[in-house]
Amino acid sequence: MADSTLDNVGRLADFDHVIVVTDVGVRTAGHLYRIGRLLEEGGVRSDVLVLMQSAAATVAGVQEIHDRLARNSLGQFGIVALGGGSVVDTCKVAALATRYPWLLDPVSMRAQRGLVSMVNARRGEVPVFAVPTRFGSAAEVAPRAAIAPDPLSVRRLIVGDALVPDDVMIDLGLCGGLILEQWMDGLFEMIFRVIGPFMVTQTSTRETDVQALTMLEEVLSLGERLVVDGRTPTIDEQASLVELSTQTATGPHTEGWNPVMPSWWCIQNTLMTYAGWTKGELLRRALPILFERIEDGATWLGSPERLALLGQGANCVKARVVQMCKSYRAGAKAKAPPSLDYGACARETMKLWGGHPDIHRAGEEGVGGLIYDVVTA
Repeated sequence: MADSTLDNVGRLADFDHVIVVTDVGVRTAGHLYRIGRLLEEGGVRSDVLVLMQSAAATVAGVQEIHDRLARNSLGQFGIVALGGGSVVDTCKVAALATRYPWLLDPVSMRAQRGLVSMVNARRGEVPVFAVPTRFGSAAEVAPRAAIAPDPLSVRRLIVGDALVPDDVMIDLGLCGGLILEQWMDGLFEMIFRVIGPFMVTQTSTRETDVQALTMLEEVLSLGERLVVDGRTPTIDEQASLVELSTQTATGPHTEGWNPVMPSWWCIQNTLMTYAGWTKGELLRRALPILFERIEDGATWLGSPERLALLGQGANCVKARVVQMCKSYRAGAKAKAPPSLDYGACARETMKLWGGHPDIHRAGEEGVGGLIYDVVTA
């Protein structure tokens, strides 16, 4: 369970040493001093590993953490993952690699398809304490981690309950320097984490649909206020976003849903590497296009019948999502389309995710066409 502050850092006192893993951005923001002081006051010895941007969420970053652990082989150790989703994911996989060392091999990781299942894996030998500095990815509570074989490769999605951090410590003071774009990136990730599975599931109940729509209403209402006002969230709104991020990742709204992985997630995962854009930026461009295509019968992207449920009632979720995408983009600095090889991006998506039934149905031409439309939107 997440705590509202870091004041309870004493829970780490059972460990002889903790390794605080972070990145350059978090160090520059001064957050290392904050958590270092709290650890010292709690009587916890620690050292710091700062990952370069190119190493976060890669096998090289996982290896760096593993090497640091190996140099401190005596006593009880823990990992404190201080950062955004990339840092937390790197720490999660590093802990798992203490039991499954093949995760340290970039060649082995490169040989994997897009989805790496470790659903039967045992937990790693080193506990992970997540201290997130950004919210939206829900990496701090999710049973998954996205890791690339190397900085230029597409991330693979590793899934399994053994990846869930042992504990989460929340301090909203670590989010004070975030700009509106960063909050909105997280907010759009939350939206798609509900809408994506909602549109593709073939099994659902009225109860789970209502839970999902209620959650979307809360996220949208908060996002609309931020876009209209052009401001970052207040401290109370930040607390709400943190709670909503957790709910969209762990809530009961997807119970019994099948399937739950939309084809756009597979495409987006590849496109992030090729375009160099965040998930939030891609989703702001993609969601209106996905809705239009599904309405026109592109069932490989989602069910028209499920999408229609998002358009019912006075608070039409679909229309509100589209409007929020357009309103935010209208007020933000325009991003020029990157120069990329659309065909290569489509082929890489097929290579990694061709086993996904809907990606297989779309084929390279369908995937490539969607990529072009989203990037040039």
